[in-house]
Amino acid sequence: ARSGDLAVLEGLFAADAVSLADSNGAVRAASRTPVVGATQLAKVVRAYASTFWIGVDVQWATLNGLPAAVLRRDGVVFAAITSAASADGIFQLLWHMNPAKLAGAVTSDGAARS
Repeated sequence: ARSGDLAVLEGLFAADAVSLADSNGAVRAASRTPVVGATQLAKVVRAYASTFWIGVDVQWATLNGLPAAVLRRDGVVFAAITSAASADGIFQLLWHMNPAKLAGAVTSDGAARS
């Protein structure tokens, strides 16, 4: 995601992959509608490679029973991305960006709340 390599990104996703961003209007999210398909999703992720990931520290966690990347910039958690995958690749990305929901799901050090 950081490099924006379209071929590599597309290879990670299942053909029918779906990505949803939830900010509930509290922060600007990439898309208010689902992004569907490996090619389309790879293009969206690539479009943000040079800006979104600047200064981001990633911590791996489990949220809602799914593997997650907790993203922090300047020590502050600003997003968590959960994923679901099969043998065909990643078929779902959920971008959690609503500060109120993040506060309920992730501690200030990036750990999942129980």
